[in-house]
Amino acid sequence: MSATAAALLLALRARGVDNTDLRHCVHEASHALDAKMRGKWTNTAVSAAMKRLGPGRAAASELLARAVEQIVCARLGVETKTLDHWVGVSCMEAIKFRDPFLSYPEALAAARRSMGTKAAEARAAEILALAKEKP
Repeated sequence: MSATAAALLLALRARGVDNTDLRHCVHEASHALDAKMRGKWTNTAVSAAMKRLGPGRAAASELLARAVEQIVCARLGVETKTLDHWVGVSCMEAIKFRDPFLSYPEALAAARRSMGTKAAEARAAEILALAKEKP
């Protein structure tokens, strides 16, 4: 893992993200930023924040987070599974928790469209900048 990737992982964990996988931490950070969270970014707190956003905004946040995690991992040279895989995980999680969500083809198309957007690029940059800040 590069020094920048390690610094980002430490910065996200200092904010409360309770995982050691950089991709997962970036995903949770994207959600936390969407929800404008002030407290610790634990999985439980982020999940609760997503519920408060409502199903439409939560689904949009999920697809943006999937795009952002791909962008950040690619920039840092961190290997991760494909967008197709992680969107499939999002769909399965929605089924498991009975959350309204898109079908897999719709979700994948939306996540792919997100990849090149200014919003995804800006969020990736915002998360990457956290490696240089004090929490």
